[in-house]
Amino acid sequence: MPDLAVILTAEPGRIATRIAERGITHRWHLDPTGPSREVDLYRDAAAYLRSRGVQVLLLDRTLTEPEQLQLKTVRACPEIDALTRHVRSFATMLTERQGERLPDWLNAVRQDDLPSLHTLAPASPATSTPSSPD
Repeated sequence: MPDLAVILTAEPGRIATRIAERGITHRWHLDPTGPSREVDLYRDAAAYLRSRGVQVLLLDRTLTEPEQLQLKTVRACPEIDALTRHVRSFATMLTERQGERLPDWLNAVRQDDLPSLHTLAPASPATSTPSSPD
């Protein structure tokens, strides 16, 4: 079984509209009840996978833009979501010259289980600052 299943769905009417726009490419597209049946089958598949302990991300694509969908899919992983938040926060700190926020940022990073960032935020930060060349 997979660790994560990502299932895309949409309202049956929207699916039918997309099929009409793209053209019929599969025999299922010939059946006017196909979009409704597709939604039901994916909902059943999600329920089955959840009953087997699989984490399921069911994404409604009725109104979602592709870029938003990609980000939502990637950020479904808690570690990636935390990493994204920390990196964005660090970038803001740098670009807006908010160095006074560094101690709070380091503490926030230490709270999450992100070994790759822990190398930037050791448990006991150095107390001295580097000296500048004369």
